[in-house]
Amino acid sequence: MPLALYVNKHGIVYVTDSANHRIVAWAPGSTSGVLVAGGNGQGNALNQLNRPSDAILDPATDHLLVCDRDNTRVVRWPPDNGIRGELILSNIQCFALTMDDRGFLYVSVTDKHEVRRFKAGEFQGTVVSGGNGKGDRLDQLNFPTYLFVDRHHSLYVSDSENHRIVKWVEGAKEGKVVAGGNGPGNHVKQLFGAFGLLVDPMGTVYVADSGNNRIMRWPRGCTEGSVVIGESGQGAGSYQLSNPIGLSFGEEGHLYVADTGNHRVQKYIYSTTTLRGTEIPLLPTAQWSTTATTVAGGIGAGDRLDQLNSPLGLCINENGIVYVADFQNHRAVAWKPGSRSGEVVAGGNGEGNALNQLNHPSDVILDRATDHLLVCDLQNKRVVRWPRDNGIRGRVVLSDIDCYGLTMDDRGFLYVSVTDKHEIRRFKVGQSVGTVVAGGNGKGDRLDQLNFPTYLFVDHHHSLYVSDSKNHRIVKWVESAKEGKVVAGGYGRGNHVKQLFDPTGVLVDTMGTVYVADSGNHRIMRWPQGRAEGSVVVGESAQGVGSNQHQQPVGLSFGREGHLYVADTGNHRVQKYIYSMIPLRGTDMPLLPSAQWSRNATTVAGGNGEGDQLHQLNLPAHLYVDENEILYVADFLNHRVVAWAPGATSSKLVAGGNGRGDALNQLDTPMDVILDRATDHLLICDRQNIRVVGWPRDSGIRGELILSNIRCSSLTMDDRRFLYVSLIDSNEVRRFKVGESEGTVVAGGNGRGERLDQLDFPTCLFVDRDHSLYVSDFNNHRVVKWVEGDKEGKVVAGGNGQGNHVKKLFGPIGLLVDWIGTVYVADSGNNRIMRWPQGCTEGTVVVGESAPGHGSSELKNPYGLSFGEGGHLYVGDMENHRVQKYIYSVTPVRGTDTPLLSTAQWSTNATTVAGGNGIGGRLDQLNRPSGLYLNEYGILYVAESANHRVVAWTSGSTSGEVVAGGNGEGNALNQLNRPSDVILDRATDHLLVCDRQNNRVVRWPHHNGTRGEVVLFDIACFGLTMDDRGFLYVGVGEKNEVRRLKLGQSEGTVVAGGNARGDRFDQLNFPTYLFVDRDHSLYVSDSQNDRIVKWVEGAKAGKVVAGGNGPGNDVKQLSNPMGVLVDTVGTVYVADSGNNRIMRWPQERTEGSVLVGQSGEGHGSTQLNKPAGLSFDGEGHLYTVDWENGRVLKYIYSRRLFFSPLTFSTTIGSLLSVCSNNLSYR
Repeated sequence: MPLALYVNKHGIVYVTDSANHRIVAWAPGSTSGVLVAGGNGQGNALNQLNRPSDAILDPATDHLLVCDRDNTRVVRWPPDNGIRGELILSNIQCFALTMDDRGFLYVSVTDKHEVRRFKAGEFQGTVVSGGNGKGDRLDQLNFPTYLFVDRHHSLYVSDSENHRIVKWVEGAKEGKVVAGGNGPGNHVKQLFGAFGLLVDPMGTVYVADSGNNRIMRWPRGCTEGSVVIGESGQGAGSYQLSNPIGLSFGEEGHLYVADTGNHRVQKYIYSTTTLRGTEIPLLPTAQWSTTATTVAGGIGAGDRLDQLNSPLGLCINENGIVYVADFQNHRAVAWKPGSRSGEVVAGGNGEGNALNQLNHPSDVILDRATDHLLVCDLQNKRVVRWPRDNGIRGRVVLSDIDCYGLTMDDRGFLYVSVTDKHEIRRFKVGQSVGTVVAGGNGKGDRLDQLNFPTYLFVDHHHSLYVSDSKNHRIVKWVESAKEGKVVAGGYGRGNHVKQLFDPTGVLVDTMGTVYVADSGNHRIMRWPQGRAEGSVVVGESAQGVGSNQHQQPVGLSFGREGHLYVADTGNHRVQKYIYSMIPLRGTDMPLLPSAQWSRNATTVAGGNGEGDQLHQLNLPAHLYVDENEILYVADFLNHRVVAWAPGATSSKLVAGGNGRGDALNQLDTPMDVILDRATDHLLICDRQNIRVVGWPRDSGIRGELILSNIRCSSLTMDDRRFLYVSLIDSNEVRRFKVGESEGTVVAGGNGRGERLDQLDFPTCLFVDRDHSLYVSDFNNHRVVKWVEGDKEGKVVAGGNGQGNHVKKLFGPIGLLVDWIGTVYVADSGNNRIMRWPQGCTEGTVVVGESAPGHGSSELKNPYGLSFGEGGHLYVGDMENHRVQKYIYSVTPVRGTDTPLLSTAQWSTNATTVAGGNGIGGRLDQLNRPSGLYLNEYGILYVAESANHRVVAWTSGSTSGEVVAGGNGEGNALNQLNRPSDVILDRATDHLLVCDRQNNRVVRWPHHNGTRGEVVLFDIACFGLTMDDRGFLYVGVGEKNEVRRLKLGQSEGTVVAGGNARGDRFDQLNFPTYLFVDRDHSLYVSDSQNDRIVKWVEGAKAGKVVAGGNGPGNDVKQLSNPMGVLVDTVGTVYVADSGNNRIMRWPQERTEGSVLVGQSGEGHGSTQLNKPAGLSFDGEGHLYTVDWENGRVLKYIYSRRLFFSPLTFSTTIGSLLSVCSNNLSYR
């Protein structure tokens, strides 16, 4: 007769075996217990017990404390090999025990209907609950049994005969009912004989509802609970309980239940993840890789073990094994991670209805409680259970049911979509009829009807989501509701972002966002909660076989890390898309190692002197920027956290601000603040209070203690919601799971020092996507990277002692890492921000090259760092009492950051840097070169039209190297057909090629690629460019428009033209080459209109900025313009192809000037013949594709001032008049 139980940190279960008068310890996996107290028969000797009712472990002494009930005493017993106990309390009618973190012992005293708290050595104790006689008032109890004390020392009591749980805040005179309290009964508002009791960190109460043979959960503040375990009624099955009494959580959150009536202890595995779901907190802006990896099948339809044939439903287990309903092969197949073939786990013996056969299975799920597969055997109209491993036959659990999709909830209920009846039924284990929980009112489109429901999802609240396929919508049915609510689609069949077309697989994340396999549109859609339209997550390209395409996708599942699995049915494969979460304080901007930020910053918080007004700061420490660009600042000496909205002149108090102190509405020198994106709470490093507190992001009046006795200096979180805390006293970093109080050392922890396994005053932390931890090791003047699981770190910045050399740091604090591993660090003692590219032994100064000061380009003891939207850099400028924002500035594709004067000159004689050896196909020749691209290393990429290839020429080389195509004219993936342009996607380091005659854009590996991958089909492209957000712009000649696309999209958005061929300002006539500036304004070579047109982002019409006066060779005219560039001051440069010259057009000028090509058509070093592509390099030198001459020319930029004879005297006169007081003459 087990009553209570206690589970230690090693998973050993101590069971109070009451009727055997003993305590027994069961090690994990053991088949028998070890006697640890009593067991010498019923009696009152010190080696005996008499009907004990509870046992706990005193963590301070590692001794057992036993409630020896019928001996009316509490005894202490050694945990191992104890032969007798020691009396510590006598003459006390105890029932249950617990202890708090101060060592106080709490005892429920049933005859006095009270709970007493004892200090060590006390014999009387203090009444802390009840003690006012037997009764049901809030200051009374009636037979109190089990107890729980939380972190705040609030006491929870199972008030058994009052059928309620009562919470007594420390010092309170009466309690508050937090569960039950509505009399005995089995309603979800009631309990019947409450016993075992637990409370989680969120305040949710778990109760052994003994008389109802179930375990209940009561979220904080709720008036009713829900059944966690035991909905199947009293019994001895694995889903059933009989008079459960004791409860305990284990180390991993697993739940242990003393199933008293069945004389056993049951362990229920904690799984936060809903079936097919994920606990990763996915933001509505979360992204997955645009290209997928095939993890099952993918080599054509077939029945071999390395093939699939129309896979439908799928699920993923905790080890990443993919289980697939292989529809046309009449089997379920398991694919292990990385395997090249699957293993048949159900069916596979041909089409049929025998128990070892399946007939067109449509779904498969894993019953985690029994470790069996459940298969929807569609054509056999049955659901079968199959052993997960080595099963040779199944067992029918439901028959005569026209099933399609399956799911289960955390209570073990099975949900089945019944297509012929247009309803969903829910079944308890053993039931054959079940209960209709959605639809069931005939075929139709009313909110209480369904039309051919397919796949299902059940969330944590037991709300059911149904793919109502022929109504082209997803419908949510709250538990017990009579009708559903449309949460995605519902606007008829179509491909608009408000529509779906035969939806199938459906998932819901923790934020309530719905993900749908929009099968008829060959895409996966995302629908944030409450939104009227969705967005495409993956599959924006047209139907196809590419790695970013689908053909009628059906099944969906998340994996443990948030990766997305898609059953790509028509392509006979399962695709895996990698989830990519932006690290805390990080950015997803593709920052090059040469990226730049504005020299002068904008003050976005403080800057009004030291003070405590809301427009001031006082030594701001770390900071955090949220998705709305709201800036949260740990305002150190003001003992508060403040939030600054973009553009605000004062802040809003969000935490603390009630003076320095340790109350829960106060802070004491807070050092850091971050946002837990899953709970929308701030987490604050409250340094002098040696604690971490959680605080509601909006309108919180007090915080909640998360961690105590921890002298922290910095916080961060990873995508698994692990919290990392730097501990300056112990020179280590600890990682905590939610609810943990000790955590795990993941960096340092080996004493103060400079070894690679040591730290000396760690100040700031950053965790990247691979869960590698970066630590600012302040007194060692270095940044150290600790790969997950490593015993020591690797220095990635500094580490050469204190100093201001570019190899050194001086007191590093704020710390960021970008997507390619470049480290950014607030080099506090040197008043600068440093950048350290991966693998480099020295850094470069990003901002703060001036001496310390308070100017817009100066810093004084910079502290916190964060990236914001668009890669902008925020710096906590501590001793200037402000936060500075530096604007991210990326050099436009083909542009230059060199400041070019409107009078700038280039050499008149060019140098040939590619080709120039006659027209031909050798590697030292070019044939009709068109577009070009120059990378940061000076490598020149040329789209060579007539040779159907792209060639790369390194600086100074006499021949090129084929990097794309070169296998003759054709449309195979290793061929090109008259390519007209090439650029480099700097984020992926792949070339993008406009394969003009094949009407496609192809992606080609930068190095050693043997074939390309089609990223856009059926597009008559000519010119390409990209902006700093990764958007691709394509000039579509036939449609006289320019489209902007994210990679992976197939349609994109028209951003210029698109109103038919013409010469109006909203029209184009055969657009060729393109340029996008820093403001995302688009410049288009409108070739047949003989003009360059500028389209400001979002504009409906363009503005002519060069030419536009008809074809001709006047300086106001252009003739068939091609390549186009724009410099930092808005001057336009054009390859005026028909006039064989390069023109410059200063901003707002109505005429241009000739830069090169004044000598007319020819092949000399000062001449051009149909120039096409243009590019600047980093130094401002100008590169031109000389099309008919089969070469690329380079014109050297000269930084000297040049004056024409006509303007010389005027210019000098102006200079003399301005400077006459400062000039002397010789």
